[in-house]
Amino acid sequence: MIKTGYQTTHSYVEFKKPRAMQFGLLDQEEIQRMSVANLTSERIYDEETFLPKMGAVNDPRMGVMGRDQYCLTCSGDQVDCPGHFGHIELARPVYHVGLIDTVRKILKTTCFNCSKLLLTDQEEREKIGKCQYPKQRFYQVLKSVES
Repeated sequence: MIKTGYQTTHSYVEFKKPRAMQFGLLDQEEIQRMSVANLTSERIYDEETFLPKMGAVNDPRMGVMGRDQYCLTCSGDQVDCPGHFGHIELARPVYHVGLIDTVRKILKTTCFNCSKLLLTDQEEREKIGKCQYPKQRFYQVLKSVES
């Protein structure tokens, strides 16, 4: 049941119990392929018709906000449309704020000139090489380099 305004409306979208969940990052080509709209306009509504403007944040291809409207991607109404995403093409590359710390740690552990690990002791290399999990291995390398 979904509450829309004063009435409770039943959605006919089939519910499935999730079996697994996975998080990851998408590259630029995947985002553009999955996107339904390229957002280029800063105007939210068309000035003449007062309807959501194509290529803006309220683009009707990404889902609808009004009860009397239908999504241009899946033809669902406000209750049945799951929502779709668009993309914004930026003029310059932007660093992902969630990855800055990890990138900094990786750069700390590698040589700027030859890109090799900054481990000089052979015993340490062998000890770290025996770590079963890559994340554990990475933190052992980082710990060795920082000390």
